[in-house]
Amino acid sequence: MWNDYTHELKKVDERQYESKKKVEDTARAMIASYKSDVETYNQYKDSTNAEKQSWAEQAKMRANVTANSYNEYMLKNSYVWNANIPQDIKGTLPLVK
Repeated sequence: MWNDYTHELKKVDERQYESKKKVEDTARAMIASYKSDVETYNQYKDSTNAEKQSWAEQAKMRANVTANSYNEYMLKNSYVWNANIPQDIKGTLPLVK
């Protein structure tokens, strides 16, 4: 009976670790996408070329969509860290103005 109990505890711990890893990996991927779009926006926003300005606007829209999705994702998954978020993962991403 004790072995069954400890086995179940190990399985629960493994599932928690896998859930936490999945949330962290997803958050990091969203942050990378957001940063890339913000950099693209900053690079082309002041261009005199209409096509490059269009790239900037598209990057800004993507960054803001990612920020909104990320912020909602973090809100829904905040229980994973119990207020102890890894340093490289932000609690929220700001909208690009």
